[in-house]
Amino acid sequence: MRKDYFEKLLAQCKSVAGVQTADLYNDQLIAEQGANGDLFRYPAVFVELVSAPTRTEAGGRIQKQEVSLSLHIFQVDYRKGRGRTAQLKHIDLVEAVFKAVNGWQYLDSDGNAFSSPHLRTDERPGSNDSNVVEWIIDFETLLTDNTDRRSLEYGLTTPPTQLEIDDDETSPDYVSGPA
Repeated sequence: MRKDYFEKLLAQCKSVAGVQTADLYNDQLIAEQGANGDLFRYPAVFVELVSAPTRTEAGGRIQKQEVSLSLHIFQVDYRKGRGRTAQLKHIDLVEAVFKAVNGWQYLDSDGNAFSSPHLRTDERPGSNDSNVVEWIIDFETLLTDNTDRRSLEYGLTTPPTQLEIDDDETSPDYVSGPA
């Protein structure tokens, strides 16, 4: 489920016009600074999993994770000698990524929602080093992993067991309790 979730989220980020790279976050900018060439193409969006505390329901068959994640949006610094119009391109990109992810839900192939809508909780500028501008948008969502739902459905559809109490003192199965 996690792999599928991240693949769909990355595809959602990649669907934004102009985004050349969408991947999981792993300090790519630091790695690129030490490399002899570009490790990825700009503009780029990287998804960082910040935290995912888990709670279990339905006897362990359903797990819910309150996921906090950050989108790191990188692009070449348009402020260098290109005027105000070029500066606004970065804001346009940040807004387009926000619109693509805010409210997005992770759905399975049958259209069942496995997440609540992604909601923005914060945003801020990141590091603006090495001629690259970074903007970070934080989101939260609730992921529901009910991959064990078949056994849950079976457990819920099993006919109830009927308990019969025999209080006939003359019955051979009768056991007397404390008086």
